[in-house]
Amino acid sequence: MRLSIGERMTLLDLLSQQVGDYATVKLVRDTKPVIAFSAEELEKYEFTQRCTCPKCGYMDYMPMTAVADCPGCKSLMRPEGIIKWEPTDEEKDLEIDSVAKATIATSLKRMSEEKQLTERHLSLYEKLVGKE
Repeated sequence: MRLSIGERMTLLDLLSQQVGDYATVKLVRDTKPVIAFSAEELEKYEFTQRCTCPKCGYMDYMPMTAVADCPGCKSLMRPEGIIKWEPTDEEKDLEIDSVAKATIATSLKRMSEEKQLTERHLSLYEKLVGKE
């Protein structure tokens, strides 16, 4: 399955919220590493994460491939969860097994029924569920 960086990020977020029985949770745990980004990809696409220094309050986007030290007070900065990367149209072909695809599709269908889909879910929905 070919996925863009944004689709992979959305899928990782979706999987992190997945709840279910033992088999489902184990499937999710085993699927995340397939979708996750390698150190080479983090560098290639210049992934950065917003970080804040707990000591002096300095805030900046820091490379995800290095320890984020505050340039002012040299304290270890805390990541805040906001991630950016260099835009690209590249997609990566990932080997996601059919059971995982079906589980993800079911989650996306449920989100649609509950009117919880957002624009960032659309391309994943279309790839895994189909266009309506």
